[in-house]
Amino acid sequence: MKKVLIAALLLLSLAACTDLAGEVEIVATDQPTQQIVPNLANGAQIYAQNCTSCHGANGAGNGELVESGEVPRMPSFLEAQHMRQQSLAFYLDIITNGNLVNLMPPWGEALTEQEIYDVAMYVHTLHYTSEQLARGAELVTDTPALFMGSDNELAGDLAEQYQITDEEASFDAAAYARVANAIGFEESREEIIPEPRFETIDIFGTVTNGSQGGSVPAGLVVTLGYGNQEIGVQTIEQNIGADNTFRFEDVPYDPAASYLVVTQYENIDFPSPFRPATTLDAENEMNITLYERIGDPNIITLSDINLTIDRINVPSMGTGLVFTQVNTYTNDSDRIYLAEPEDSFPFSVVVDLPPGSRILNDPNSQRYRFTEEGTTIVDTDPMPPGEKSNQIVYFVPYTDGAVIDFPVYTRMIGSMQVNILPETIGLQGEAFTIAEEPVASAIMSAEEISRQFNADYRLSFGDRIVFNLDGNLFERVASENATVVSSDQLVPILGIFGVIAIIVIGGVVVFLRSRNTAPANQALIDDLLNRIADLEAQHDAGHINHDVFQRERTKLREQLRVLMRNEQPE
Repeated sequence: MKKVLIAALLLLSLAACTDLAGEVEIVATDQPTQQIVPNLANGAQIYAQNCTSCHGANGAGNGELVESGEVPRMPSFLEAQHMRQQSLAFYLDIITNGNLVNLMPPWGEALTEQEIYDVAMYVHTLHYTSEQLARGAELVTDTPALFMGSDNELAGDLAEQYQITDEEASFDAAAYARVANAIGFEESREEIIPEPRFETIDIFGTVTNGSQGGSVPAGLVVTLGYGNQEIGVQTIEQNIGADNTFRFEDVPYDPAASYLVVTQYENIDFPSPFRPATTLDAENEMNITLYERIGDPNIITLSDINLTIDRINVPSMGTGLVFTQVNTYTNDSDRIYLAEPEDSFPFSVVVDLPPGSRILNDPNSQRYRFTEEGTTIVDTDPMPPGEKSNQIVYFVPYTDGAVIDFPVYTRMIGSMQVNILPETIGLQGEAFTIAEEPVASAIMSAEEISRQFNADYRLSFGDRIVFNLDGNLFERVASENATVVSSDQLVPILGIFGVIAIIVIGGVVVFLRSRNTAPANQALIDDLLNRIADLEAQHDAGHINHDVFQRERTKLREQLRVLMRNEQPE
């Protein structure tokens, strides 16, 4: 339990300290989204507490984690050309909702609306110079109409007088107006040393059992873990009281740390919500819900398969297709599902891939295990009540066609969506209909999908999903529409279901953690795949808002797609 808790804290606390990282170009707008008077001195204090490890003390983008290579390099808040392309609304959104592409968590629940506005305006004004503000003061004083944008001719005259362009005049006037209407600008330019909010904090909560008829064992051990990747992780244990409550008193407070409480019941870890230090008060309630365990796979239903297909050319693998498959499972019971065969390790679901596939998921993942053949992946995470997804990325060799054939190892009552990005690839399958207008997928926008196919399934354990892909990877197909063929034209790969079932139940599935199957020239692709997997793990653990998760996974997938297309032959 401690090992899992420490690993979770190290992963999540790294995300908690990286803040505004990212470089999304958005045309600047000067209209505030809310009628709030920003306090720039307070914004500077918030920035000093939370943002300097990545963005640097003065906002130059040279924080210690950037210099050490632990987070991606990012733009400087001091560069006027870059900052003029970023709107205040952009910073308000990214602080509120996060930018997990670069490991920044959402702060919408950690900071108040006023605090978000304060720090957003602070970083947005860091590039202002004293000369610019002095010029802006004269422009606004001479003609408020310039700032209000109601007299373009007058703005042009003044720009010529000050020997600046019309655009620079507008930026200067807006800069002065922002500073003049804010509180604490001069103080925000002084060096601010963050002070700890507390010396110690208390963390308390209640352990409950969410399964009907279930109970909480007397004296159950709960473990508090706090820390991060830099300072390490400390743990404190105690037993719950007779009323199933716990309380950790006088816990050292570290503004750079993250906090989590976890207990183990029936060999499954049940954590509280993850909390970065900046979200904590002097007293903090962090409850835990555990569930009775069940090993009956009939309570699990595969409710959705979302498959995105793109082309790839990597020297270590050759030319082919990369599949990103997101399977969503539903547990309608009030139990947590985890199978534990006598001669194997515990697991929840098994996903079989088309023959010849190569799994691209992180081989060192603590969640997934792979067969030595590399075409079956086993999810070892338990499945609590509700929905839970897993994501598998794999390579399929391809020249001018492929049969995609795989079984499902749970019942399936739901839909499958196949999103094809290359315009040269078509799909044939009797169960599928082509969408007239593609809609956004789990990881791609509608505009990026050239063809989208949908099918509804009611399948039993071991039933197969089969379809054909055809077309040349790098030449346009003659027809934009797929044709429907009968299932007898799609030759299934016989006997694999029985073999795979024996492999899984017999415990032949092994860890590949000790083998680095990713070659060096695939390091960038592996990094993106790992980040997608980490993002999914945080979402599944309930640490990331679902909408934020979908948006950030789309961005990561786009980066992966661009990288893959850069590897294509000319």
